[in-house]
Amino acid sequence: MKAYRKIVGLSLSLLSALAWSADYYVAPNGTGDYLSPTTPGGSVSYAVHTLAAAGDTIHLAVGDYDLTGQHPAGGTYAHLQPTVKNLTVVGGSFDPTATRLLGDGTARVFYFEKKNASQDASGLSIRDLTVRGGK
Repeated sequence: MKAYRKIVGLSLSLLSALAWSADYYVAPNGTGDYLSPTTPGGSVSYAVHTLAAAGDTIHLAVGDYDLTGQHPAGGTYAHLQPTVKNLTVVGGSFDPTATRLLGDGTARVFYFEKKNASQDASGLSIRDLTVRGGK
């Protein structure tokens, strides 16, 4: 009976973890709802700032992403908030040069800011992409 409870408890824990994470999809010319690879949205910044929560993954399709002016406060960077823990941003290919985030050289492309002692970016993962044109 104890083994059964452990298996049920582990199964419920795994289901709970899966239920609370989401995948969002972005493509350079996307116009969709961000919810599937066939309906990707077009803004990396929107996916990072508005959609993403702890445990989520943002999938970027192969291509170039011009981040100029996409930050809600202006500028050319996507500001990943340090309170978003366990966020993953993944390029669309195992070749990191196939998915590129491009700034114009006047500001940061990614910016991680710790505003107070309770904020951190633990578990943040950025992989399979290239960042160019940052300050």
